[in-house]
Order: sequence, then structure tokens, then C-alpha cells
Amino acid sequence: MRADLVPDDLRERLAPLLPPVLERRHRPPGRLCVPDRGALAGVMSVLRTGVAWRDVPAETMGCSGVTAWSRLREWTKAGVWPRLHVALLTELRRGRPGHDALRTYFGSRPADRLSRRICTDILVTVTSADTAATTYFTTYRVDGYSEGLVPLRPPVQVGHYEDTFRKVDDTWLLATRTLFPSFAGPTERLARPAQS
Repeated sequence: MRADLVPDDLRERLAPLLPPVLERRHRPPGRLCVPDRGALAGVMSVLRTGVAWRDVPAETMGCSGVTAWSRLREWTKAGVWPRLHVALLTELRRGRPGHDALRTYFGSRPADRLSRRICTDILVTVTSADTAATTYFTTYRVDGYSEGLVPLRPPVQVGHYEDTFRKVDDTWLLATRTLFPSFAGPTERLARPAQS
């Protein structure tokens, strides 16, 4: 089985959420049950590579694609994925203090900072009730701004956002946004005008 498809931390998070594996029959003896980690490796292989279930390499994954699909169906019926989602959100919230952290971050920025972000139109690819979008951006930023027009200078960031949207009651809602800066540099401080 490919261990890189099912890292230990993922297995540890999932293990308490998975239903118990059925015991092997004794008379007549049935097949040995595939361990959850092997089935999960098969599922992850399909998710990561897009390979068809029938083409999952059993010798590499530790189970056939049919077995992985069957186990995925069992886990879905047992409500594993919503519980995993809640568990991960709870873990994230514990690691991030929330609004107070945002206030602290924005409060620590210089009061004389001027920044402008220029974004392209969002390119949305609708594939299902969940969809993805990409936006390209350029950020211009200076500290020491007092007023007036700032002479043009190079941007401090260039990159793109990758967003996911979820459709709820016929309305598309932003579910996640990930920033991918391609170029980044320091924020320049403007020279103070000479006092007369």
C-alpha cells in the first residue's frame, strides 16, 4: 500500500470516525477483510489521479478499486465525511483565535499604509454543486502615505486566488479562498516631504 496516499495524521483523524470492520466468517471462512487504510489508499488514489475505480492497482494500494468504492459507499452511508468535516473545522478553530487575531493583525499595520489590489474578473468553472474559480491579482502598497497621488512603482505582490464555491438555495457562496503569490517584495516607505 502506498503510505504517501494516507499519511499517519489523516489515518489518526479518520480512525475514530469509521464504522467497525466486519469480522471474518469462521464457517465457512470468508475472505480476509481489507484494512481501512488500504481501502482509504484506493479512494485517495482515485481522488488524486482521476483513475477509474476498475483501474486502481490492487497490488500497490492493498485492495481493488471495487473494494475501495464499496468501502467509500459504506463510509458515506455511515456519515463519516460530515463528521470529519466538523472535526477538521473544530481543529482549525482551536488553532486560530478568530476575530481577535484579525483585529490584532490589522491593528499592527502602519496607520499611514496605502494599498490597492487590482483583480481580474473571476473565471468560474462550474462542474457540480461545488465549483472552482481563479482570480489573478496585483497589489500596490506603500507606507508613509499622507495624501495625493503616489508616483507609480513596482507592485509588491502578483499572484492568483483559487476559490471554491458551494451552491446553497440557488445562491453561490464562497467556501474557501487560497492565495498563491507568484512574486512578493517588501513594502516601500515613502520619504517624508521636506519641511519648509
